[in-house]
Amino acid sequence: MKKLIFNILIISLSLNIYAQNSQKDTIYFLYNKQYIIEDIEFNNLDCNEKAKKKLLNKNITNTNGYIYFIKDTILTNLNPNHILPIKEYIENKEFYLQGKFNKIVDKWKLKSLLLDKHIIFLVKDNKYIKPKYINYNSYYPIGKGDNAIINKTKDTLFFKFDENYLLQLNNGSDNLTLVDSNSDETFYFERQETTFDLKVETKLDLKNFIQSSQFFRKDYFRKLLDNDLSEYLENYVIFLIDENKFIKVKSRVEIQ
Repeated sequence: MKKLIFNILIISLSLNIYAQNSQKDTIYFLYNKQYIIEDIEFNNLDCNEKAKKKLLNKNITNTNGYIYFIKDTILTNLNPNHILPIKEYIENKEFYLQGKFNKIVDKWKLKSLLLDKHIIFLVKDNKYIKPKYINYNSYYPIGKGDNAIINKTKDTLFFKFDENYLLQLNNGSDNLTLVDSNSDETFYFERQETTFDLKVETKLDLKNFIQSSQFFRKDYFRKLLDNDLSEYLENYVIFLIDENKFIKVKSRVEIQ
């Protein structure tokens, strides 16, 4: 009886997944070997080789990131009406991080607007590759340590210093965490330096910015996606404004 119930649940789940996929449109992208990296190709390289490949591809594509995928199935004899150039489709203002200067794709926006809404095929040599995992990765940092190449073209976010939402990190430092940070994986701001009298176009409310983002889940026990939030904010220069002081900070995550 238990086995029968288990089999019914499996069939029901499979039908549900099939129904969801059948409702999705299919998009075919032409394989671009400089803009797309497959996991097998990349995982066989050591750190230095990975850095060299990233830098080479970056110089060729003139982009700040690439599409990374894990292969699921390969089909043939499909007949798509249109095959789109993947780099040109993704590298545009619609998918970039907010700001005047950023040219890094917002991978969370790309996932929700494209990758989760469509069935994707990568077309290579008359073969149609269906990924079981596909995502956008930034090239940065390229390499490690002091010699790492980082993205220097960033927009700036100015947040009002909210003493009711920012807390002193409990490790003896003067770094700042959030009321919403988790206890075992803590997002925090690392203080850099303090300056004065910077020109501010828009001053943001930190609490509202965090709690209205895709990184905050109100109804979950672990409300804040600390690591994702930190990764997102690393793409910006950040200042906390405390009266006439501008405290430059960097986003970090500390695993307890």
